[in-house]
Amino acid sequence: MNDIYNKVLKYILISLVTYLSLSFVPSNEIKNKESLMITFIVAISYAILDRILPSIQFNSDKDSEEKN
Repeated sequence: MNDIYNKVLKYILISLVTYLSLSFVPSNEIKNKESLMITFIVAISYAILDRILPSIQFNSDKDSEEKN
Protein backbone atom coordinates (compact mmCIF):
# COMPACT_ATOMS: atom_id res chain seq x y z
CA MET A 1 0.00 0.00 0.00
CA ASN A 2 2.88 2.34 0.77
CA ASP A 3 4.28 1.68 -2.72
CA ILE A 4 1.10 3.06 -4.28
CA TYR A 5 1.42 6.30 -2.35
CA ASN A 6 5.05 6.63 -3.41
CA LYS A 7 4.16 6.19 -7.08
CA VAL A 8 1.26 8.66 -6.90
CA LEU A 9 3.55 11.17 -5.23
CA LYS A 10 6.14 10.65 -7.99
CA TYR A 11 3.53 11.26 -10.69
CA ILE A 12 2.23 14.38 -8.96
CA LEU A 13 5.74 15.77 -8.54
CA ILE A 14 6.72 15.14 -12.17
CA SER A 15 3.46 16.78 -13.27
CA LEU A 16 4.07 19.78 -11.05
CA VAL A 17 7.65 20.23 -12.27
CA THR A 18 6.51 19.94 -15.88
CA TYR A 19 3.69 22.44 -15.45
CA LEU A 20 5.88 24.96 -13.64
CA SER A 21 8.60 24.59 -16.25
CA LEU A 22 6.11 25.24 -19.03
CA SER A 23 4.70 28.22 -17.17
CA PHE A 24 7.93 30.04 -16.34
CA VAL A 25 10.73 28.94 -18.66
CA PRO A 26 9.57 29.79 -22.22
CA SER A 27 10.00 33.38 -23.37
CA ASN A 28 6.75 33.15 -25.34
CA GLU A 29 3.66 32.71 -23.21
CA ILE A 30 1.97 29.32 -23.53
CA LYS A 31 -1.79 29.09 -23.08
CA ASN A 32 -2.90 27.40 -19.88
CA LYS A 33 -4.87 24.73 -21.78
CA GLU A 34 -1.84 23.81 -23.90
CA SER A 35 0.37 23.70 -20.84
CA LEU A 36 -2.03 21.32 -19.09
CA MET A 37 -2.25 19.07 -22.16
CA ILE A 38 1.55 18.81 -22.35
CA THR A 39 1.70 18.16 -18.61
CA PHE A 40 -0.80 15.30 -18.88
CA ILE A 41 1.07 13.78 -21.81
CA VAL A 42 4.34 13.87 -19.86
CA ALA A 43 2.72 12.41 -16.72
CA ILE A 44 1.02 9.59 -18.63
CA SER A 45 4.23 8.80 -20.55
CA TYR A 46 6.19 8.74 -17.30
CA ALA A 47 3.60 6.45 -15.68
CA ILE A 48 3.73 4.03 -18.61
CA LEU A 49 7.54 3.94 -18.57
CA ASP A 50 7.53 3.51 -14.80
CA ARG A 51 5.26 0.48 -15.16
CA ILE A 52 7.21 -1.11 -18.04
CA LEU A 53 10.87 -0.53 -17.17
CA PRO A 54 10.96 -2.09 -13.69
CA SER A 55 10.17 -5.43 -15.34
CA ILE A 56 13.48 -5.19 -17.22
CA GLN A 57 16.41 -6.27 -15.05
CA PHE A 58 20.02 -5.47 -15.83
CA ASN A 59 22.65 -7.73 -14.32
CA SER A 60 26.22 -6.50 -14.28
CA ASP A 61 29.24 -8.79 -14.43
CA LYS A 62 29.94 -8.03 -10.77
CA ASP A 63 26.53 -9.38 -9.73
CA SER A 64 27.00 -12.60 -11.69
CA GLU A 65 30.48 -13.16 -10.17
CA GLU A 66 29.12 -12.81 -6.64
CA LYS A 67 26.50 -15.50 -7.28
CA ASN A 68 29.13 -18.05 -8.39
